[in-house]
Amino acid sequence: MKYLFCLILFSIHFSGVGQEVFRDQNFDPDIKTAYLFPANDPKGSNIHAAVVPLSQNVPLVLTFDEVNTDEAAYYYASIIHCNADWTKSGLNDMEYLYDFNEFFIEEYAFSINTKIPYTQFKFRLPRVKVPGNYIIKVYPEEQPDNPILTRRFVVYDRKVGVLPKFERSSGISERITNHQINFKINYGSFPILNPHMDVKVVIRQNFRWDNAIEGLKPTFVRTDINELEYRYFDLQNNFFAGNEYRFFDLRSILYSGQNVAQITEHRGMYQATLYTDIPKGKEAYAVFNDYNGGYIIENSDRSGDYLEADYIQVHFNLRMDQPLSEDIYLAGALTGYKFDKSTKMTYDDEAKTYQNSLLLKQGWYDYIYYVPNHEKNPYIIEGSHFETRNNYDIIVYYSHPQLRADIVVGYWKGSN
Repeated sequence: MKYLFCLILFSIHFSGVGQEVFRDQNFDPDIKTAYLFPANDPKGSNIHAAVVPLSQNVPLVLTFDEVNTDEAAYYYASIIHCNADWTKSGLNDMEYLYDFNEFFIEEYAFSINTKIPYTQFKFRLPRVKVPGNYIIKVYPEEQPDNPILTRRFVVYDRKVGVLPKFERSSGISERITNHQINFKINYGSFPILNPHMDVKVVIRQNFRWDNAIEGLKPTFVRTDINELEYRYFDLQNNFFAGNEYRFFDLRSILYSGQNVAQITEHRGMYQATLYTDIPKGKEAYAVFNDYNGGYIIENSDRSGDYLEADYIQVHFNLRMDQPLSEDIYLAGALTGYKFDKSTKMTYDDEAKTYQNSLLLKQGWYDYIYYVPNHEKNPYIIEGSHFETRNNYDIIVYYSHPQLRADIVVGYWKGSN
């Protein structure tokens, strides 16, 4: 609780909060495979939540590649404390950092014997003093206002307990397609005076921010046992369950892995064509393992997974006799769940397929075809089944006017 006291003391001296909403973004098209992972993951997989406790005994590591270069640029990183809505908080650097807020990224290495040359950078995130939402911003030397990428991460200090309960949806037609998450927050001796104003909750599915549930208010406040209950009957706490992710194995360029039809070399680079997909929206649920939308960088042809893994142009095809009126996008960690021109599928009338291609590093990838603007169900291509297994996490924020920031006081992570 020491940081709460310190932040209140500072409040008389500093004020003003920016309105820019920070997101996971690449601002340079040559920046690829950028993500955060825990330092104790030997493979550096993109299957983890970028969330750590305030103790930060296992810090997060940022990794990213700059392709089409065999020289190392000078890049720096800075850390920004944010509110629950990902706008900059009212805290200044010295309130949440132990160091000067400009960190030189000194760890880098060059790719080895790859068709597409790249430089891989790694940076271990510094410790912070205060829990909350954070942005790491990477930028060229002396150009802090010209970032090449930003990534979100969360630091929590567990002051309250979160008790979730997965149930079938309270909606009749949604019982076979949705996951419903009711939960309780036990705040014990933590000083929550106005739960409807001071507590904010975010629920994520598979660590996604694009479809996170926000703005929930407690339906019951039990001051006698210091407990907040979130139990809804109007679908506010419902997610489309979706389906198990499609996947492809791109770990080798010497042979075609699972769901890869062929690998060729063209225009000085490798090209991989996946088997043509078909819609699964009307199929029954089928059990198989996936990474819930994540990916693992791996090269089975050579010993050095990271530096000897090549970049490959991967071609996706989705068979549909007629195009949808809404746009279809490739989704998963491989696209960062960004729905823009680069991830949009384009319909070919002659081939009767939706098509797109992505430049991806060798590895194992999950993906889905997603229709974010569909009037009823964004999983119209994939299908949505109550039986689908997903990861979920719940982030609890505490907000108080004197703090000038939202801090994370509770966190739960698990699966249905």
